[in-house]
Amino acid sequence: WKEIPLPVTELTGEFELDAAGAVALRHLQGKTNGAEVEIHGTVTPALTSLHVDAVGLTLDKEVRAALPASLRKVVEGLRLFGTVSFNSTVKLKPGGEAQADVVLRLTKAVIETEPRFEDLEGTLSLTSFMSETTLMQGSVSLTRASILGKHLTDLTASVNMNGPRLNFVNIKATAYGGLIAGESFGIDVDSGSFFGQLFTVDRLDLAEFAKDTGGFKQKTLAGRASLELRDFQGRAGDGASLSGAGRLRIRDGELWDIPIFLSVFQLNPQDVFKGKNAFEAGAVDFELKGQKFLLSKLAFTSETSSIVG
Repeated sequence: WKEIPLPVTELTGEFELDAAGAVALRHLQGKTNGAEVEIHGTVTPALTSLHVDAVGLTLDKEVRAALPASLRKVVEGLRLFGTVSFNSTVKLKPGGEAQADVVLRLTKAVIETEPRFEDLEGTLSLTSFMSETTLMQGSVSLTRASILGKHLTDLTASVNMNGPRLNFVNIKATAYGGLIAGESFGIDVDSGSFFGQLFTVDRLDLAEFAKDTGGFKQKTLAGRASLELRDFQGRAGDGASLSGAGRLRIRDGELWDIPIFLSVFQLNPQDVFKGKNAFEAGAVDFELKGQKFLLSKLAFTSETSSIVG
């Protein structure tokens, strides 16, 4: 098929050509790139309307190169890799106008950005209109995902695209007993620039988080952490371009091994404060700029002592 020129083997099915030149395709089945593919629908001079379904398609170089230009731009802009299955309805008109409705199921997919998203499992539902520019809208629902080795579950968001800008809106997820919410996150698939508005994490369990963090597994961390991150932006793969600002708050805690605390005090904290007076709450205001966290304010408190700086 010239729209997606992938070689197909073991092709079976039926077709019917009528006197007006319309072609009906019935249950064309075959294999391509390790995937099972099925197509049915009609082709007429005025409209091509097809259902295209696939199971177990690997998004390698050959498949990516065969995608229509507008869809290929989205996949390559996201740097999406892995195995996918999908059900889709495609309508094509003369002159290049196209509409596609796709339900895409991800299996151990990866988004090769910086930071890297891994182990993506779930569905992406999209409706796209393609002519000179691409308009797209839909939703994403992931049962699980991983970023920087940290695991997220029940991730949902609305998706839209206008030209090269891909936006995720009303983002929600859970992680380590806490709730994550984001107003919006956008990426320019041409330049790789990304930009986020307000993101919050509410009451993340520090003990559970520490168990899943290599350098923290043996440290004494407990409590609930909340994070606010504002105006987060940068370019994919360019750590020096990252910028943003926010506040980290911890409550109901036991914070002997907070790295900030240990670097401020060149002392053994157990010699200064007894165990019952471990810091139980804290807050840090920060700005991310030039690959550094600039701390404008920090405070840790216990029953008998506090540190503010």
